[in-house]
Amino acid sequence: MAPRHFFISTILAVVVTIAMAKIPINKHLKVVTIETEPWMMIDPNKTGLAAYSGYMADYVRRLSDITGFSYEFYPAPDGRYGSKNETTGEYDGMIGEVIKKNAHFAAGPISITSHREIGVNFVQPFVHTGNTILIRKPSKAEVGASRLTGFTVLQPFSTGLWLISIAAFFLTALFLWLLNNYDPYEYGVRATLGHATEREAETFGIQGSLWYAFTTLQWQGFERSPHSVAAKVLSGFWFVYVTLTLLTYTGSLVNCLSIIGAAPPPQRHHIINSIEELFSQNPLKVDFGWLKGGATDSYFQNKRGPMYDVVRAYIDQTNNTVATVEEGLKRVREENYAFIVELSFAKTYINQKPCNLITVGDTFSKRGYGIPIGHEISDEILEPFHQATLEMNQNGEFDALERKWFVDRGDCWSENANAEGMLKPAETTWFTQGKGAQGVIPITIPMFWGPLTILCCGMVIAAAAFIGEVLYYKYKGRDYERAKRFKGLPQQDSMTPEGDLEIS
Repeated sequence: MAPRHFFISTILAVVVTIAMAKIPINKHLKVVTIETEPWMMIDPNKTGLAAYSGYMADYVRRLSDITGFSYEFYPAPDGRYGSKNETTGEYDGMIGEVIKKNAHFAAGPISITSHREIGVNFVQPFVHTGNTILIRKPSKAEVGASRLTGFTVLQPFSTGLWLISIAAFFLTALFLWLLNNYDPYEYGVRATLGHATEREAETFGIQGSLWYAFTTLQWQGFERSPHSVAAKVLSGFWFVYVTLTLLTYTGSLVNCLSIIGAAPPPQRHHIINSIEELFSQNPLKVDFGWLKGGATDSYFQNKRGPMYDVVRAYIDQTNNTVATVEEGLKRVREENYAFIVELSFAKTYINQKPCNLITVGDTFSKRGYGIPIGHEISDEILEPFHQATLEMNQNGEFDALERKWFVDRGDCWSENANAEGMLKPAETTWFTQGKGAQGVIPITIPMFWGPLTILCCGMVIAAAAFIGEVLYYKYKGRDYERAKRFKGLPQQDSMTPEGDLEIS
């Protein structure tokens, strides 16, 4: 075919497609559905279209407005979504109704899968979803018990603050050791002149300095106080820092223990927080399962890998799948059971009273929801439905439907603010470490800046005092000492050493 003819054919095909999408569908269509809140709800006190409400009811209504068809709803006889019977090769549920030509299309949160596309055609996805873990929010006693395990005593301070505190301890001890060896009025230097005992000199050796810093940190006192002004200044500021540190730590520890009685944090479980943790439990503490015959069941039946082989064998042996979502919710609320369910359902149920459900872990097995249409009518309505869905998506109508049926009508949304689609907490670092894994807010470096500043100021002042003592001894103290010896005066013990020390 010549390039010119090919170009003309392509243009004509596009024009015909657009024209078909704009042609009204002058048909009355039967729509099969199932009652699944808030996707579709049926009021038994009403009749006709007025009896149906929900996300899918509004979606089909907009399709009707855009493409011009009339319709009627009817519930699927078996109340199922649609899975293939491996023995007979037939589909049940809404998919089966469409394949059997009892309905022109189905309205519900139906996952688009390769197995279902064999029997029906799908309109492009109107919602993108995946699987997540729905689990009962742990009780206060369970959370409290988990928080008391491990290194609970380390939780009052953040990792960064612990590192800074350890550094402050060693730096103070090092400073004392330096003063002991180089300050002319400290024990170490005095001992070299024979005016202090060896035991006094060892008081602020490297081991003695570490022991002095440690015992004062524990409020246990000390054997001998420093002799020089610089070391005394440093010790004074160190004592203030120690007092503030111990008081802050004690208060934060009391707060950590009191959180045991508080509500557990959302989006967090004390045992399970990922699909890997759920499947690798040994021993099994939280049982698990999913909806039988749905897209989730199909996903796990076809997933390959050692872990999934073990999971399938366990599910087949224990028959832990559930027949309905309601049965799964009942087991989650009444048993130690994790329900692997599609995210759209989970977002619905965690926002319903009694507000005792949470989702944990990342979303996996991502896919879309679409409207299944029978093959015999696809030529007439599939392309118009594609175009109408695309138009609704571009206009933000699906976002509005989600707000209307999932967010605005939720009873517990504020308690589950970390659910997908909601705001996430700001990322933190070791420096600004926020709420910990167990819901405890530790003291961080920015929060503890005051005591750290006091200690740093003390070190600066002690360094200045050290320089002053060195200069004083070099220009005044040595001559004063010689004069005292010559006149036979009593010698000062606190300010000048009883001997001569060369300091250049």
